[in-house]
Amino acid sequence: MRILFGVTAGVALVVLVPALRAQGGGDKGAVNKPPPVDSEKLAEAKALDLENPIPFILSHAGKLKLTADQSTRMASLQGELTRENQDLSDRIDSIQPPGTATHVGFATLTPAQRDSILQARKAIANTRGQMHDNSMKAREAALALMTPDQQKALTAIEQDMRSTLEDAVYGSRNGDGGVPQRSRGGGGAGSPY
Repeated sequence: MRILFGVTAGVALVVLVPALRAQGGGDKGAVNKPPPVDSEKLAEAKALDLENPIPFILSHAGKLKLTADQSTRMASLQGELTRENQDLSDRIDSIQPPGTATHVGFATLTPAQRDSILQARKAIANTRGQMHDNSMKAREAALALMTPDQQKALTAIEQDMRSTLEDAVYGSRNGDGGVPQRSRGGGGAGSPY
């Protein structure tokens, strides 16, 4: 009985292993190996910046079929946004000059020093919130210049870029089990924002 079971198990292995390899399950180096990331598309996807939306829209002017007037008006909106947010960025730099420590050991500070740091952080957070609001208003103004078809096309492009970023960070949804992908240049998975 043992001999018959051993022979049956051996025959099953001889038949099943090649069949499994033919289905892509035999080469351990190929299992869960993610497809390569298109580095140009990934760079394009990283340009999707919610805090500075108009350059992304303008970089896709051809795909979106923007008119010269639409592009000019969006460039004007971008100039306004840049000026407004530069003033706010300068305010942040005046509150906390570049190069100053951002991590502070509160245990060694006096109550007045702690209060001062907390007030500065609150002012910085409020200023960044204003910058964000400016960016969202500029995006809304840019979208208002577009036709419904152009808006739909932009939404599709943005979704494609988000999917590219998600695939680069979390792995493709094509059955690779969420294995993080690496770029062809040998670098690690990038952050979407």
